[in-house]
Amino acid sequence: MLLVILILVILLIGYATKTEKFVNYKGVIVTPSKTIYEGIVLNIPSNKYIYSNLAEKLKNIYPIKHINYGNTINIIKNTQENNNYIGIVPDVMKIVKPDYFKHTRFISSIGLERFTLITPNNTNIKNWGQTNNKIIGVIENSTSFHTLTYIKKMFSLSFKIITIKKFEESIIKDFKNKRFEAFFMIIAHPNNLLTKIHKELPLNFIGTEGMDENLITIVFPNLLKGKIDLTHYNIFNSQPDTLLVKLDVITNKNFSKDNGYNLIQTLFKNLLHIKSSGSDTYKMQMRDFNPEYIYLSNNNQKLHKGVYQFYKNIGLITNNPERSCRYKVGIGECNIKKLNHFRLL
Repeated sequence: MLLVILILVILLIGYATKTEKFVNYKGVIVTPSKTIYEGIVLNIPSNKYIYSNLAEKLKNIYPIKHINYGNTINIIKNTQENNNYIGIVPDVMKIVKPDYFKHTRFISSIGLERFTLITPNNTNIKNWGQTNNKIIGVIENSTSFHTLTYIKKMFSLSFKIITIKKFEESIIKDFKNKRFEAFFMIIAHPNNLLTKIHKELPLNFIGTEGMDENLITIVFPNLLKGKIDLTHYNIFNSQPDTLLVKLDVITNKNFSKDNGYNLIQTLFKNLLHIKSSGSDTYKMQMRDFNPEYIYLSNNNQKLHKGVYQFYKNIGLITNNPERSCRYKVGIGECNIKKLNHFRLL
């Protein structure tokens, strides 16, 4: 019996001390991308109702870690410098500041704003041609400021520009004290603050009246023409002509292909929710945003590689090898004389 126990002990010791030879032929190092460990950051302009609503909707349907607020120039710069950043910026900025977009890529348009110049009814400014030698107010460092500066230069107008920090009811005092005689905004309508101001100080709303029509096409070639619906402000005898400014979702050119693909796919699937859910004011602001507006309709920006792949997969970009058909949407026959206006590349 003792012998049996001794043999078992020897066998157990041998098994316990036995080592198995293992060769690690190839080391694998896993490095998480910046997007993974830092999270996706969304940048939007400050103090604008439509942007904050769009941001919250995006955060509910896409993994956004932070929402940052700032002026449009900083939003573009942050997006240029950070692979994990996306931003919402007005498409007119690509016209007035084209060099700022070298390292950004287009994802989708997601909303609309309008050129709007307001003046008190008791002034003699009824169109842009009557702004010479007048003072126009605008929010500092905003898209509106850069666009107004561009308008002054390109249309050879001689008005003076004065900036304020924030659009608020205090502009009523500024109007009454003659600090400025008009105020320019790129804004979504209806605007609740404008409604309050108009009740206390009746306003005249100007879109593009007084601007040369041919020059508008040259200066703002990619902006759509539209109207300002003034019925929200209890003005029923006028719908001024204006220019529509699409709100574009942009990202860094190195934003991963998969992230770009997933983002545009998410926007496509949730467009109805984005457009039609929310307060009555928000719904009215989004009413004229048609599904066709989500596409890139000009050559000023470049599609993100993930968006390009998504469009290819759903048949929105033609495979026709004819060079002149590069911009045709769809997979049907390309008739060069009938290319539509949805230009994707």
